[in-house]
Amino acid sequence: FGVHWREGGRVNPHRFTNGMVDAAARSGALVFGDSPVESCMPAGRRWCVRTPHGGVTASTVVLCTNGHADNAFFPELAGTHYPLLACGVATTPLPKPLLDVIDPGRVVMSQYPLGLFPLVLDGMNRLISATIPAPGRANDAGRTANSASAYQAGSPRLYRVADGVFALLNFGAGGNVIGPLLGMNLAHALADDRHQDLVLPMQTPVSIASPGRFEWKMRHLMIPLARFIDGLGGLRI
Repeated sequence: FGVHWREGGRVNPHRFTNGMVDAAARSGALVFGDSPVESCMPAGRRWCVRTPHGGVTASTVVLCTNGHADNAFFPELAGTHYPLLACGVATTPLPKPLLDVIDPGRVVMSQYPLGLFPLVLDGMNRLISATIPAPGRANDAGRTANSASAYQAGSPRLYRVADGVFALLNFGAGGNVIGPLLGMNLAHALADDRHQDLVLPMQTPVSIASPGRFEWKMRHLMIPLARFIDGLGGLRI
């Protein structure tokens, strides 16, 4: 059986992010692409942020990169999350007769009951899915950053790294949904100097124990078990 959720929907995260960047630029924000931050150093009472192409000096710095792995500055943030490997796959554009069989209503689908494979059709009629790869495969895929070793216990975290430096991190796979709302809340609170309006409590970065256990549990235990159980009952969409 299946469930048809009429109030559901979908968002293209790439276009959504670009739309927010365009809106910020129209409002006067300066946006710089292809400018990875290499260092963030104090400069008096301000901070100097350096990239390969230049730098800026600011009184307040906010890091909003989900995870903070592989960054040399503020290394204490790199140990605050449980990383999890994930990957996306897409078919070539599919012909209409085949689409009419696979998804005649052109709705967003998800495997049931285990939900391993969300399925969506893009504007080029490609079937797109995402999953957690088996051990030893797709080790160069993207990584999510989770604040807890279980999805249901994970939530974003707001850290005060230093005077004038804040980090909004560890969104897991839901950053495109809740990230803009929490980012707007943080921006207003900092601009108006009203930290009491923050939705998330301010925390000090603390490294977690055994950060790799979440990925080991998911990729080596939970996902293989879920696929085995699904194989016994057949594929249900």
